[in-house]
Amino acid sequence: MIKSINPTTRHIIIQPATLDRSACVSTDLHFEGIRLNETLPFAVATGNTIILLNCTINAPHAPPLDCSASSPCHSYIKDHKDAYACGRVATCCAYKTGGPHKEYEVRVRGSGGCAAYQSFVDFNGVSGTPGNGWPDLGVAIQWVAPQEPVCKGPMDCNALLNSKCGVGPTSGGVQRCLCIAGFKWDPANGLCQGLGGQAQTQVQSQISSKLKAKLKLKAC
Repeated sequence: MIKSINPTTRHIIIQPATLDRSACVSTDLHFEGIRLNETLPFAVATGNTIILLNCTINAPHAPPLDCSASSPCHSYIKDHKDAYACGRVATCCAYKTGGPHKEYEVRVRGSGGCAAYQSFVDFNGVSGTPGNGWPDLGVAIQWVAPQEPVCKGPMDCNALLNSKCGVGPTSGGVQRCLCIAGFKWDPANGLCQGLGGQAQTQVQSQISSKLKAKLKLKAC
């Protein structure tokens, strides 16, 4: 379930799977947790704190795991009734997403890994002050900002106002509809936005010019 979408930071916050209280396994165990399609422009965002529960000792894992006695996973089990069954398993771990390589999964396994997980966005590593409890659960997914549309000639850029077809310094040799001088690419809205607070587009300029011309004709 999607909890929120922030187009400015390009983050989608989703609700992680719940825990099976009787067995300390995630309800999405049969899917092996969250697994994103690497061919799409989505990845697990930096800053998620992943709590791994019901783990096999020395379970292989790419990000560095904190399976020590001071790991926040122990506090999580202690503070949450739905994780009571997880207290019967000796090993739990935690890790922070982010690093030089993109991550596309929060993985759980029935054997040879960890069978359950929970996640917090921008978690500071402690359970918080008494009475406030833990923050809301969530997994932040980030999407890559879309580039300018690909083009083969000037006609392909007619739909994107204030642009022209060309090869830019970041287009990798591919022709794209690049914003003209005085405008910059706005990936959130998919348009060329005027610099310095300039909001008037070419269409608005044309309409304004036509109105002025009509007013002059009427005045004559």
